[in-house]
Amino acid sequence: MVSRIDIAPYEGNNTLVKRLRNLVSEKYSHLFVAVIVHGSVATDEVISYSDFDGLLILRKSLMATSNFKKFKLESSKLIEEFDPLQHHGWFVIPVEDFDNYDPRILPVDVLEYAKAVYPKEGLGLDIQLMQSPIDWHQPAANILRSVEGKMKRHYPPKGMFNLKSWLSEVMLIPALIYQAREEKGIFKKQSFSVMKNLYSPEAWRAIEIASNIRVHWHYKFWVPRKIFTSLKNKKGFKKPVRNHLAPTIPAPIQLELQGGFKQALGKLIEESKILISPKNRSS
Repeated sequence: MVSRIDIAPYEGNNTLVKRLRNLVSEKYSHLFVAVIVHGSVATDEVISYSDFDGLLILRKSLMATSNFKKFKLESSKLIEEFDPLQHHGWFVIPVEDFDNYDPRILPVDVLEYAKAVYPKEGLGLDIQLMQSPIDWHQPAANILRSVEGKMKRHYPPKGMFNLKSWLSEVMLIPALIYQAREEKGIFKKQSFSVMKNLYSPEAWRAIEIASNIRVHWHYKFWVPRKIFTSLKNKKGFKKPVRNHLAPTIPAPIQLELQGGFKQALGKLIEESKILISPKNRSS
């Protein structure tokens, strides 16, 4: 069965999106079927914590071209200006993959809230879900393993880059647990209200603390910002730069991390594992 998702044009005022739209239209429109934003940028709910979430759709034959590599480099510089602590790049999905689409890559539900940067008039996207069995459990198990491993190896996290990367994973847990149980995706923002009552107050406290840190997100660079952003993604420099040159964690956020967050997060992970155990899944 083919699902059609109508993606409306982006009509907000975000400066980054406008600059990306100009970059695509002036130099790179020949590459793309679509350039899409999703998440808080698409819904005009950007705060100081917000990541840039973007999706590039193009033909497989263009993905290895020098022009595409140039676009990613130029657009990444704009994204780094928007958020120097950006911890992921573009989602890139070949247009051919929508004929046999794996919804775990980017849930169709997320695309329903997305906006088109290019083409500027928006587009209709036809999606045929893959016919082979989908392991909806795997993404939830992977993120629980990742968060638990980070908590065991280095708590609290060192610096604001690592903290943001970690908190972003923590706040994705409710959506992925929902996905594992219901075998369908959900918009991350909606997952909080849907999943809250399945957890104990002690476990959900981890989401509340993470959300509070997100709302009150602030930091100061102690090295020139340009030095940090120019080095943090370079081979051989990534780990030391992200660990030692990133902004330090301000005292108010450190207090949040030391105020029972680790215990609450351990409880959240424990209860999440129970929620996705075979006997507790909806299916």
